Amino acid sequence: MSLIYEPKGKAREYSPLALNIYNGCSHRCKYCYLKNFSAFLSAPFPTEKKNLLENLEKELSRKEIFDQVLLSFVSDIYCEGATITRDVLKLLIKYQVPTAILTKNKSVVNDIDLFEQFDALKIGMTLTFTDAEKSKYYEPGASIPAERFEALRTLHGLGFRTFASLEPVIEPEESLEVIEKTHSYIDLYKIGKLNNISFGKKIDWKQFGNLAIERCQKYKKDFYIKKDLLDFVGTERLKPENFSPDFWALKK
Repeated sequence: MSLIYEPKGKAREYSPLALNIYNGCSHRCKYCYLKNFSAFLSAPFPTEKKNLLENLEKELSRKEIFDQVLLSFVSDIYCEGATITRDVLKLLIKYQVPTAILTKNKSVVNDIDLFEQFDALKIGMTLTFTDAEKSKYYEPGASIPAERFEALRTLHGLGFRTFASLEPVIEPEESLEVIEKTHSYIDLYKIGKLNNISFGKKIDWKQFGNLAIERCQKYKKDFYIKKDLLDFVGTERLKPENFSPDFWALKK
């Protein structure tokens, strides 16, 4: 079984390919979908997959990767206890794999020296709140919003392509405020709704979606509306790239 794989379902909207290097995560997000899977996947600290570096090297040496690979859907490659992230990045650089990183941790900036060696790279953050206390409640192990914002500002200032994942949307007002606070250093917004329906029964998704679109258009920002939200807002006001999942993906 390949380590680099094509995601299915909702995950496929984020990237044509993905690579998961850990099981378990220290962020302890209340909305994490992995809580519904095995205890191994939802463990409180990351564990690297057995012989991952050796197997990844073999895989990359056999077949050139042309499409974007996302790190990652299972765990966060920058959560507490992640030990082989830099080694994995070095392998991806060696084979110049188009790479997208999605994290909730400010420590992503510690690898800028490696990021500079990629031919194709974009770096994103999951942004759920602007309010630190709300973030601490829902994502107790992740960096607070201001720290994530600052990391993205730093990376954008150095010329890296940045993106923000506005999902899950727990409080629409907070997600809209994220756009207001970050639009000067975010290149692309990926906007969805919720992966845990218990949080969102009273949300007017059509209103939220339309307001999010208005914010992005106001600031002339690139954006992608995920299918779950697109079902509420329709495509009339959108360009094809605003609902085409692979349009924004990196290619070699």
